[in-house]
Amino acid sequence: MKVLLNLLPEEGRVLIRRAYYARAFFWQSLVLFSIMIFYLLMLTGVFFIVREDRILSAQAEEDRAKSQVELRELESYEAKFREANRLSAQANAFDREHIYWTELMARLDRIVPQNIMITNLTTKNYQIFIAGLAKNRDDFLELEKRLKEDSCFTDFQAPVNNLFSEKNVIFQIDFSIKSECIQSRTLL
Repeated sequence: MKVLLNLLPEEGRVLIRRAYYARAFFWQSLVLFSIMIFYLLMLTGVFFIVREDRILSAQAEEDRAKSQVELRELESYEAKFREANRLSAQANAFDREHIYWTELMARLDRIVPQNIMITNLTTKNYQIFIAGLAKNRDDFLELEKRLKEDSCFTDFQAPVNNLFSEKNVIFQIDFSIKSECIQSRTLL
């Protein structure tokens, strides 16, 4: 058998109960306060993360806008370079295809003998037509010989009627000139 004796006076019982409830309240308050501190720390961390994310996204947007401006500027420069390269290529092509007729004139000046006068010189593409007057047939034959000896002239056509007259020979000669001879400035 068990006998329970309560020897504490009523006031002691109330004090013990109060101490028990105070301790329980203290521990519950401490746990609740710890949970609140933990949530505050988490909220602070989330706040800083969101703030940093906003700053980074604003900076990324600013960098993207800046790079778009730089990209447009770069595209503008590239377009200018393409245009300059196109014009340069066009000028180079023109220069490569340019025909220096002074080369032909210099060659003819060296080749044509003293007693021959050229009255007409016509060109079409690389075909040359010369008409003129020679004092005698030998001068004309000398001109024909010199023209045939020159490495730049080809495809000679001289009508036979050039040889009919002994003096004051009116002549016509058709021949071609090689393109490389008049497309560079050599002045041979």
